[in-house]
Amino acid sequence: MTHLELWIPGPTEVSAPVLAAAAAPAIGHRTKEMCALYDALVPGCREIFGCERGVVLFGTHSATGFMEAFTRNGIARRALHIVNGAFAERWKLISDACEKANAVLEIPWGRAATPQELEAFLDRDRDFDAVALVHNETSTGALAPLEQLAAVVKRRLPDAMLLVDAVTSAAATPIRFDDWGLDGVFTGSQKALALPPGLALAAVSKRLLEKAQQLPGRGYYFDLVDLAKNGVKSQTPTTPALPQLSALKVQLERIAASGGCAARYARHAALAARTRAYCDERGFPSFTAPEFLSPTVACRENGGLDVAAWVKGLRAKGFLLSEGYGDLKSRTFRIGHMGDHELAGLERMLAASDAVLRELGWKR
Repeated sequence: MTHLELWIPGPTEVSAPVLAAAAAPAIGHRTKEMCALYDALVPGCREIFGCERGVVLFGTHSATGFMEAFTRNGIARRALHIVNGAFAERWKLISDACEKANAVLEIPWGRAATPQELEAFLDRDRDFDAVALVHNETSTGALAPLEQLAAVVKRRLPDAMLLVDAVTSAAATPIRFDDWGLDGVFTGSQKALALPPGLALAAVSKRLLEKAQQLPGRGYYFDLVDLAKNGVKSQTPTTPALPQLSALKVQLERIAASGGCAARYARHAALAARTRAYCDERGFPSFTAPEFLSPTVACRENGGLDVAAWVKGLRAKGFLLSEGYGDLKSRTFRIGHMGDHELAGLERMLAASDAVLRELGWKR
């Protein structure tokens, strides 16, 4: 066993060609080579975000950094946070920490907001200049109907910024930044893109950048205006994560060579379907409501299984899986089926899971 194979909701497995790219010799970050690397990344990122009219940005930080950047740059008066899990809750806490007024549309964990629920909330309160939501809630495996929610925001709050966490959805399911009228979307390198951690990617609208220019307190490191200004020169304000940028270039080339984003979306859908079928057959019902099932994370009820023992047994066989997140730890487990995983690898992991279940005397 060379390493534990990762079937957690991130970081995900990194393929050998991508790892090799990350280990390439460093280049100067103020050189023509860096500018060429930057320019090579933008078209593939535009495809992943569905963004031709906006601006692509790169950050040397976790995706949470763009949560704070969008908060500081996109909220002037008051934000609406749609909270349906731990990471949506984190974004609300970041707004609090940045002293941004906000309100919460609270949705039970395991679900996402429906357009009807958002409409009803806005019937009571529309005093918002930004709406923040999570496309795919990693803690519960709930995928929001982003296109429909965006349509409600654009109709009811046409001047509000629509800000989206796409950490475990980007590169696994379609996002249409331009067509859906989004203003800010971000993701992290270590999820469906299957890169080493340490790089965050975002798409931002020109109207978000125009708004940000008028806002005080954007900070220094998370100033989207400064990031975009440097991006025009194919640069970043500070030294970027050069190994991850090199890895991203190779990964975008690999995605294009293997059928593009459409093929990647189809593979993720197949992985999700097989994982759901396995869990259903073994007596682990979905924690996530059926209309919101994620293409990248299966969150399942443990049905009385000793999940810690199951995880330990799988670890001994070379696979790392995850217990539930936060308050759901004792009730659920999560399988991350995203990135460069293939069905054959999933079958190997599921066979190992069956072996551990037999060892534990699981009879379902």
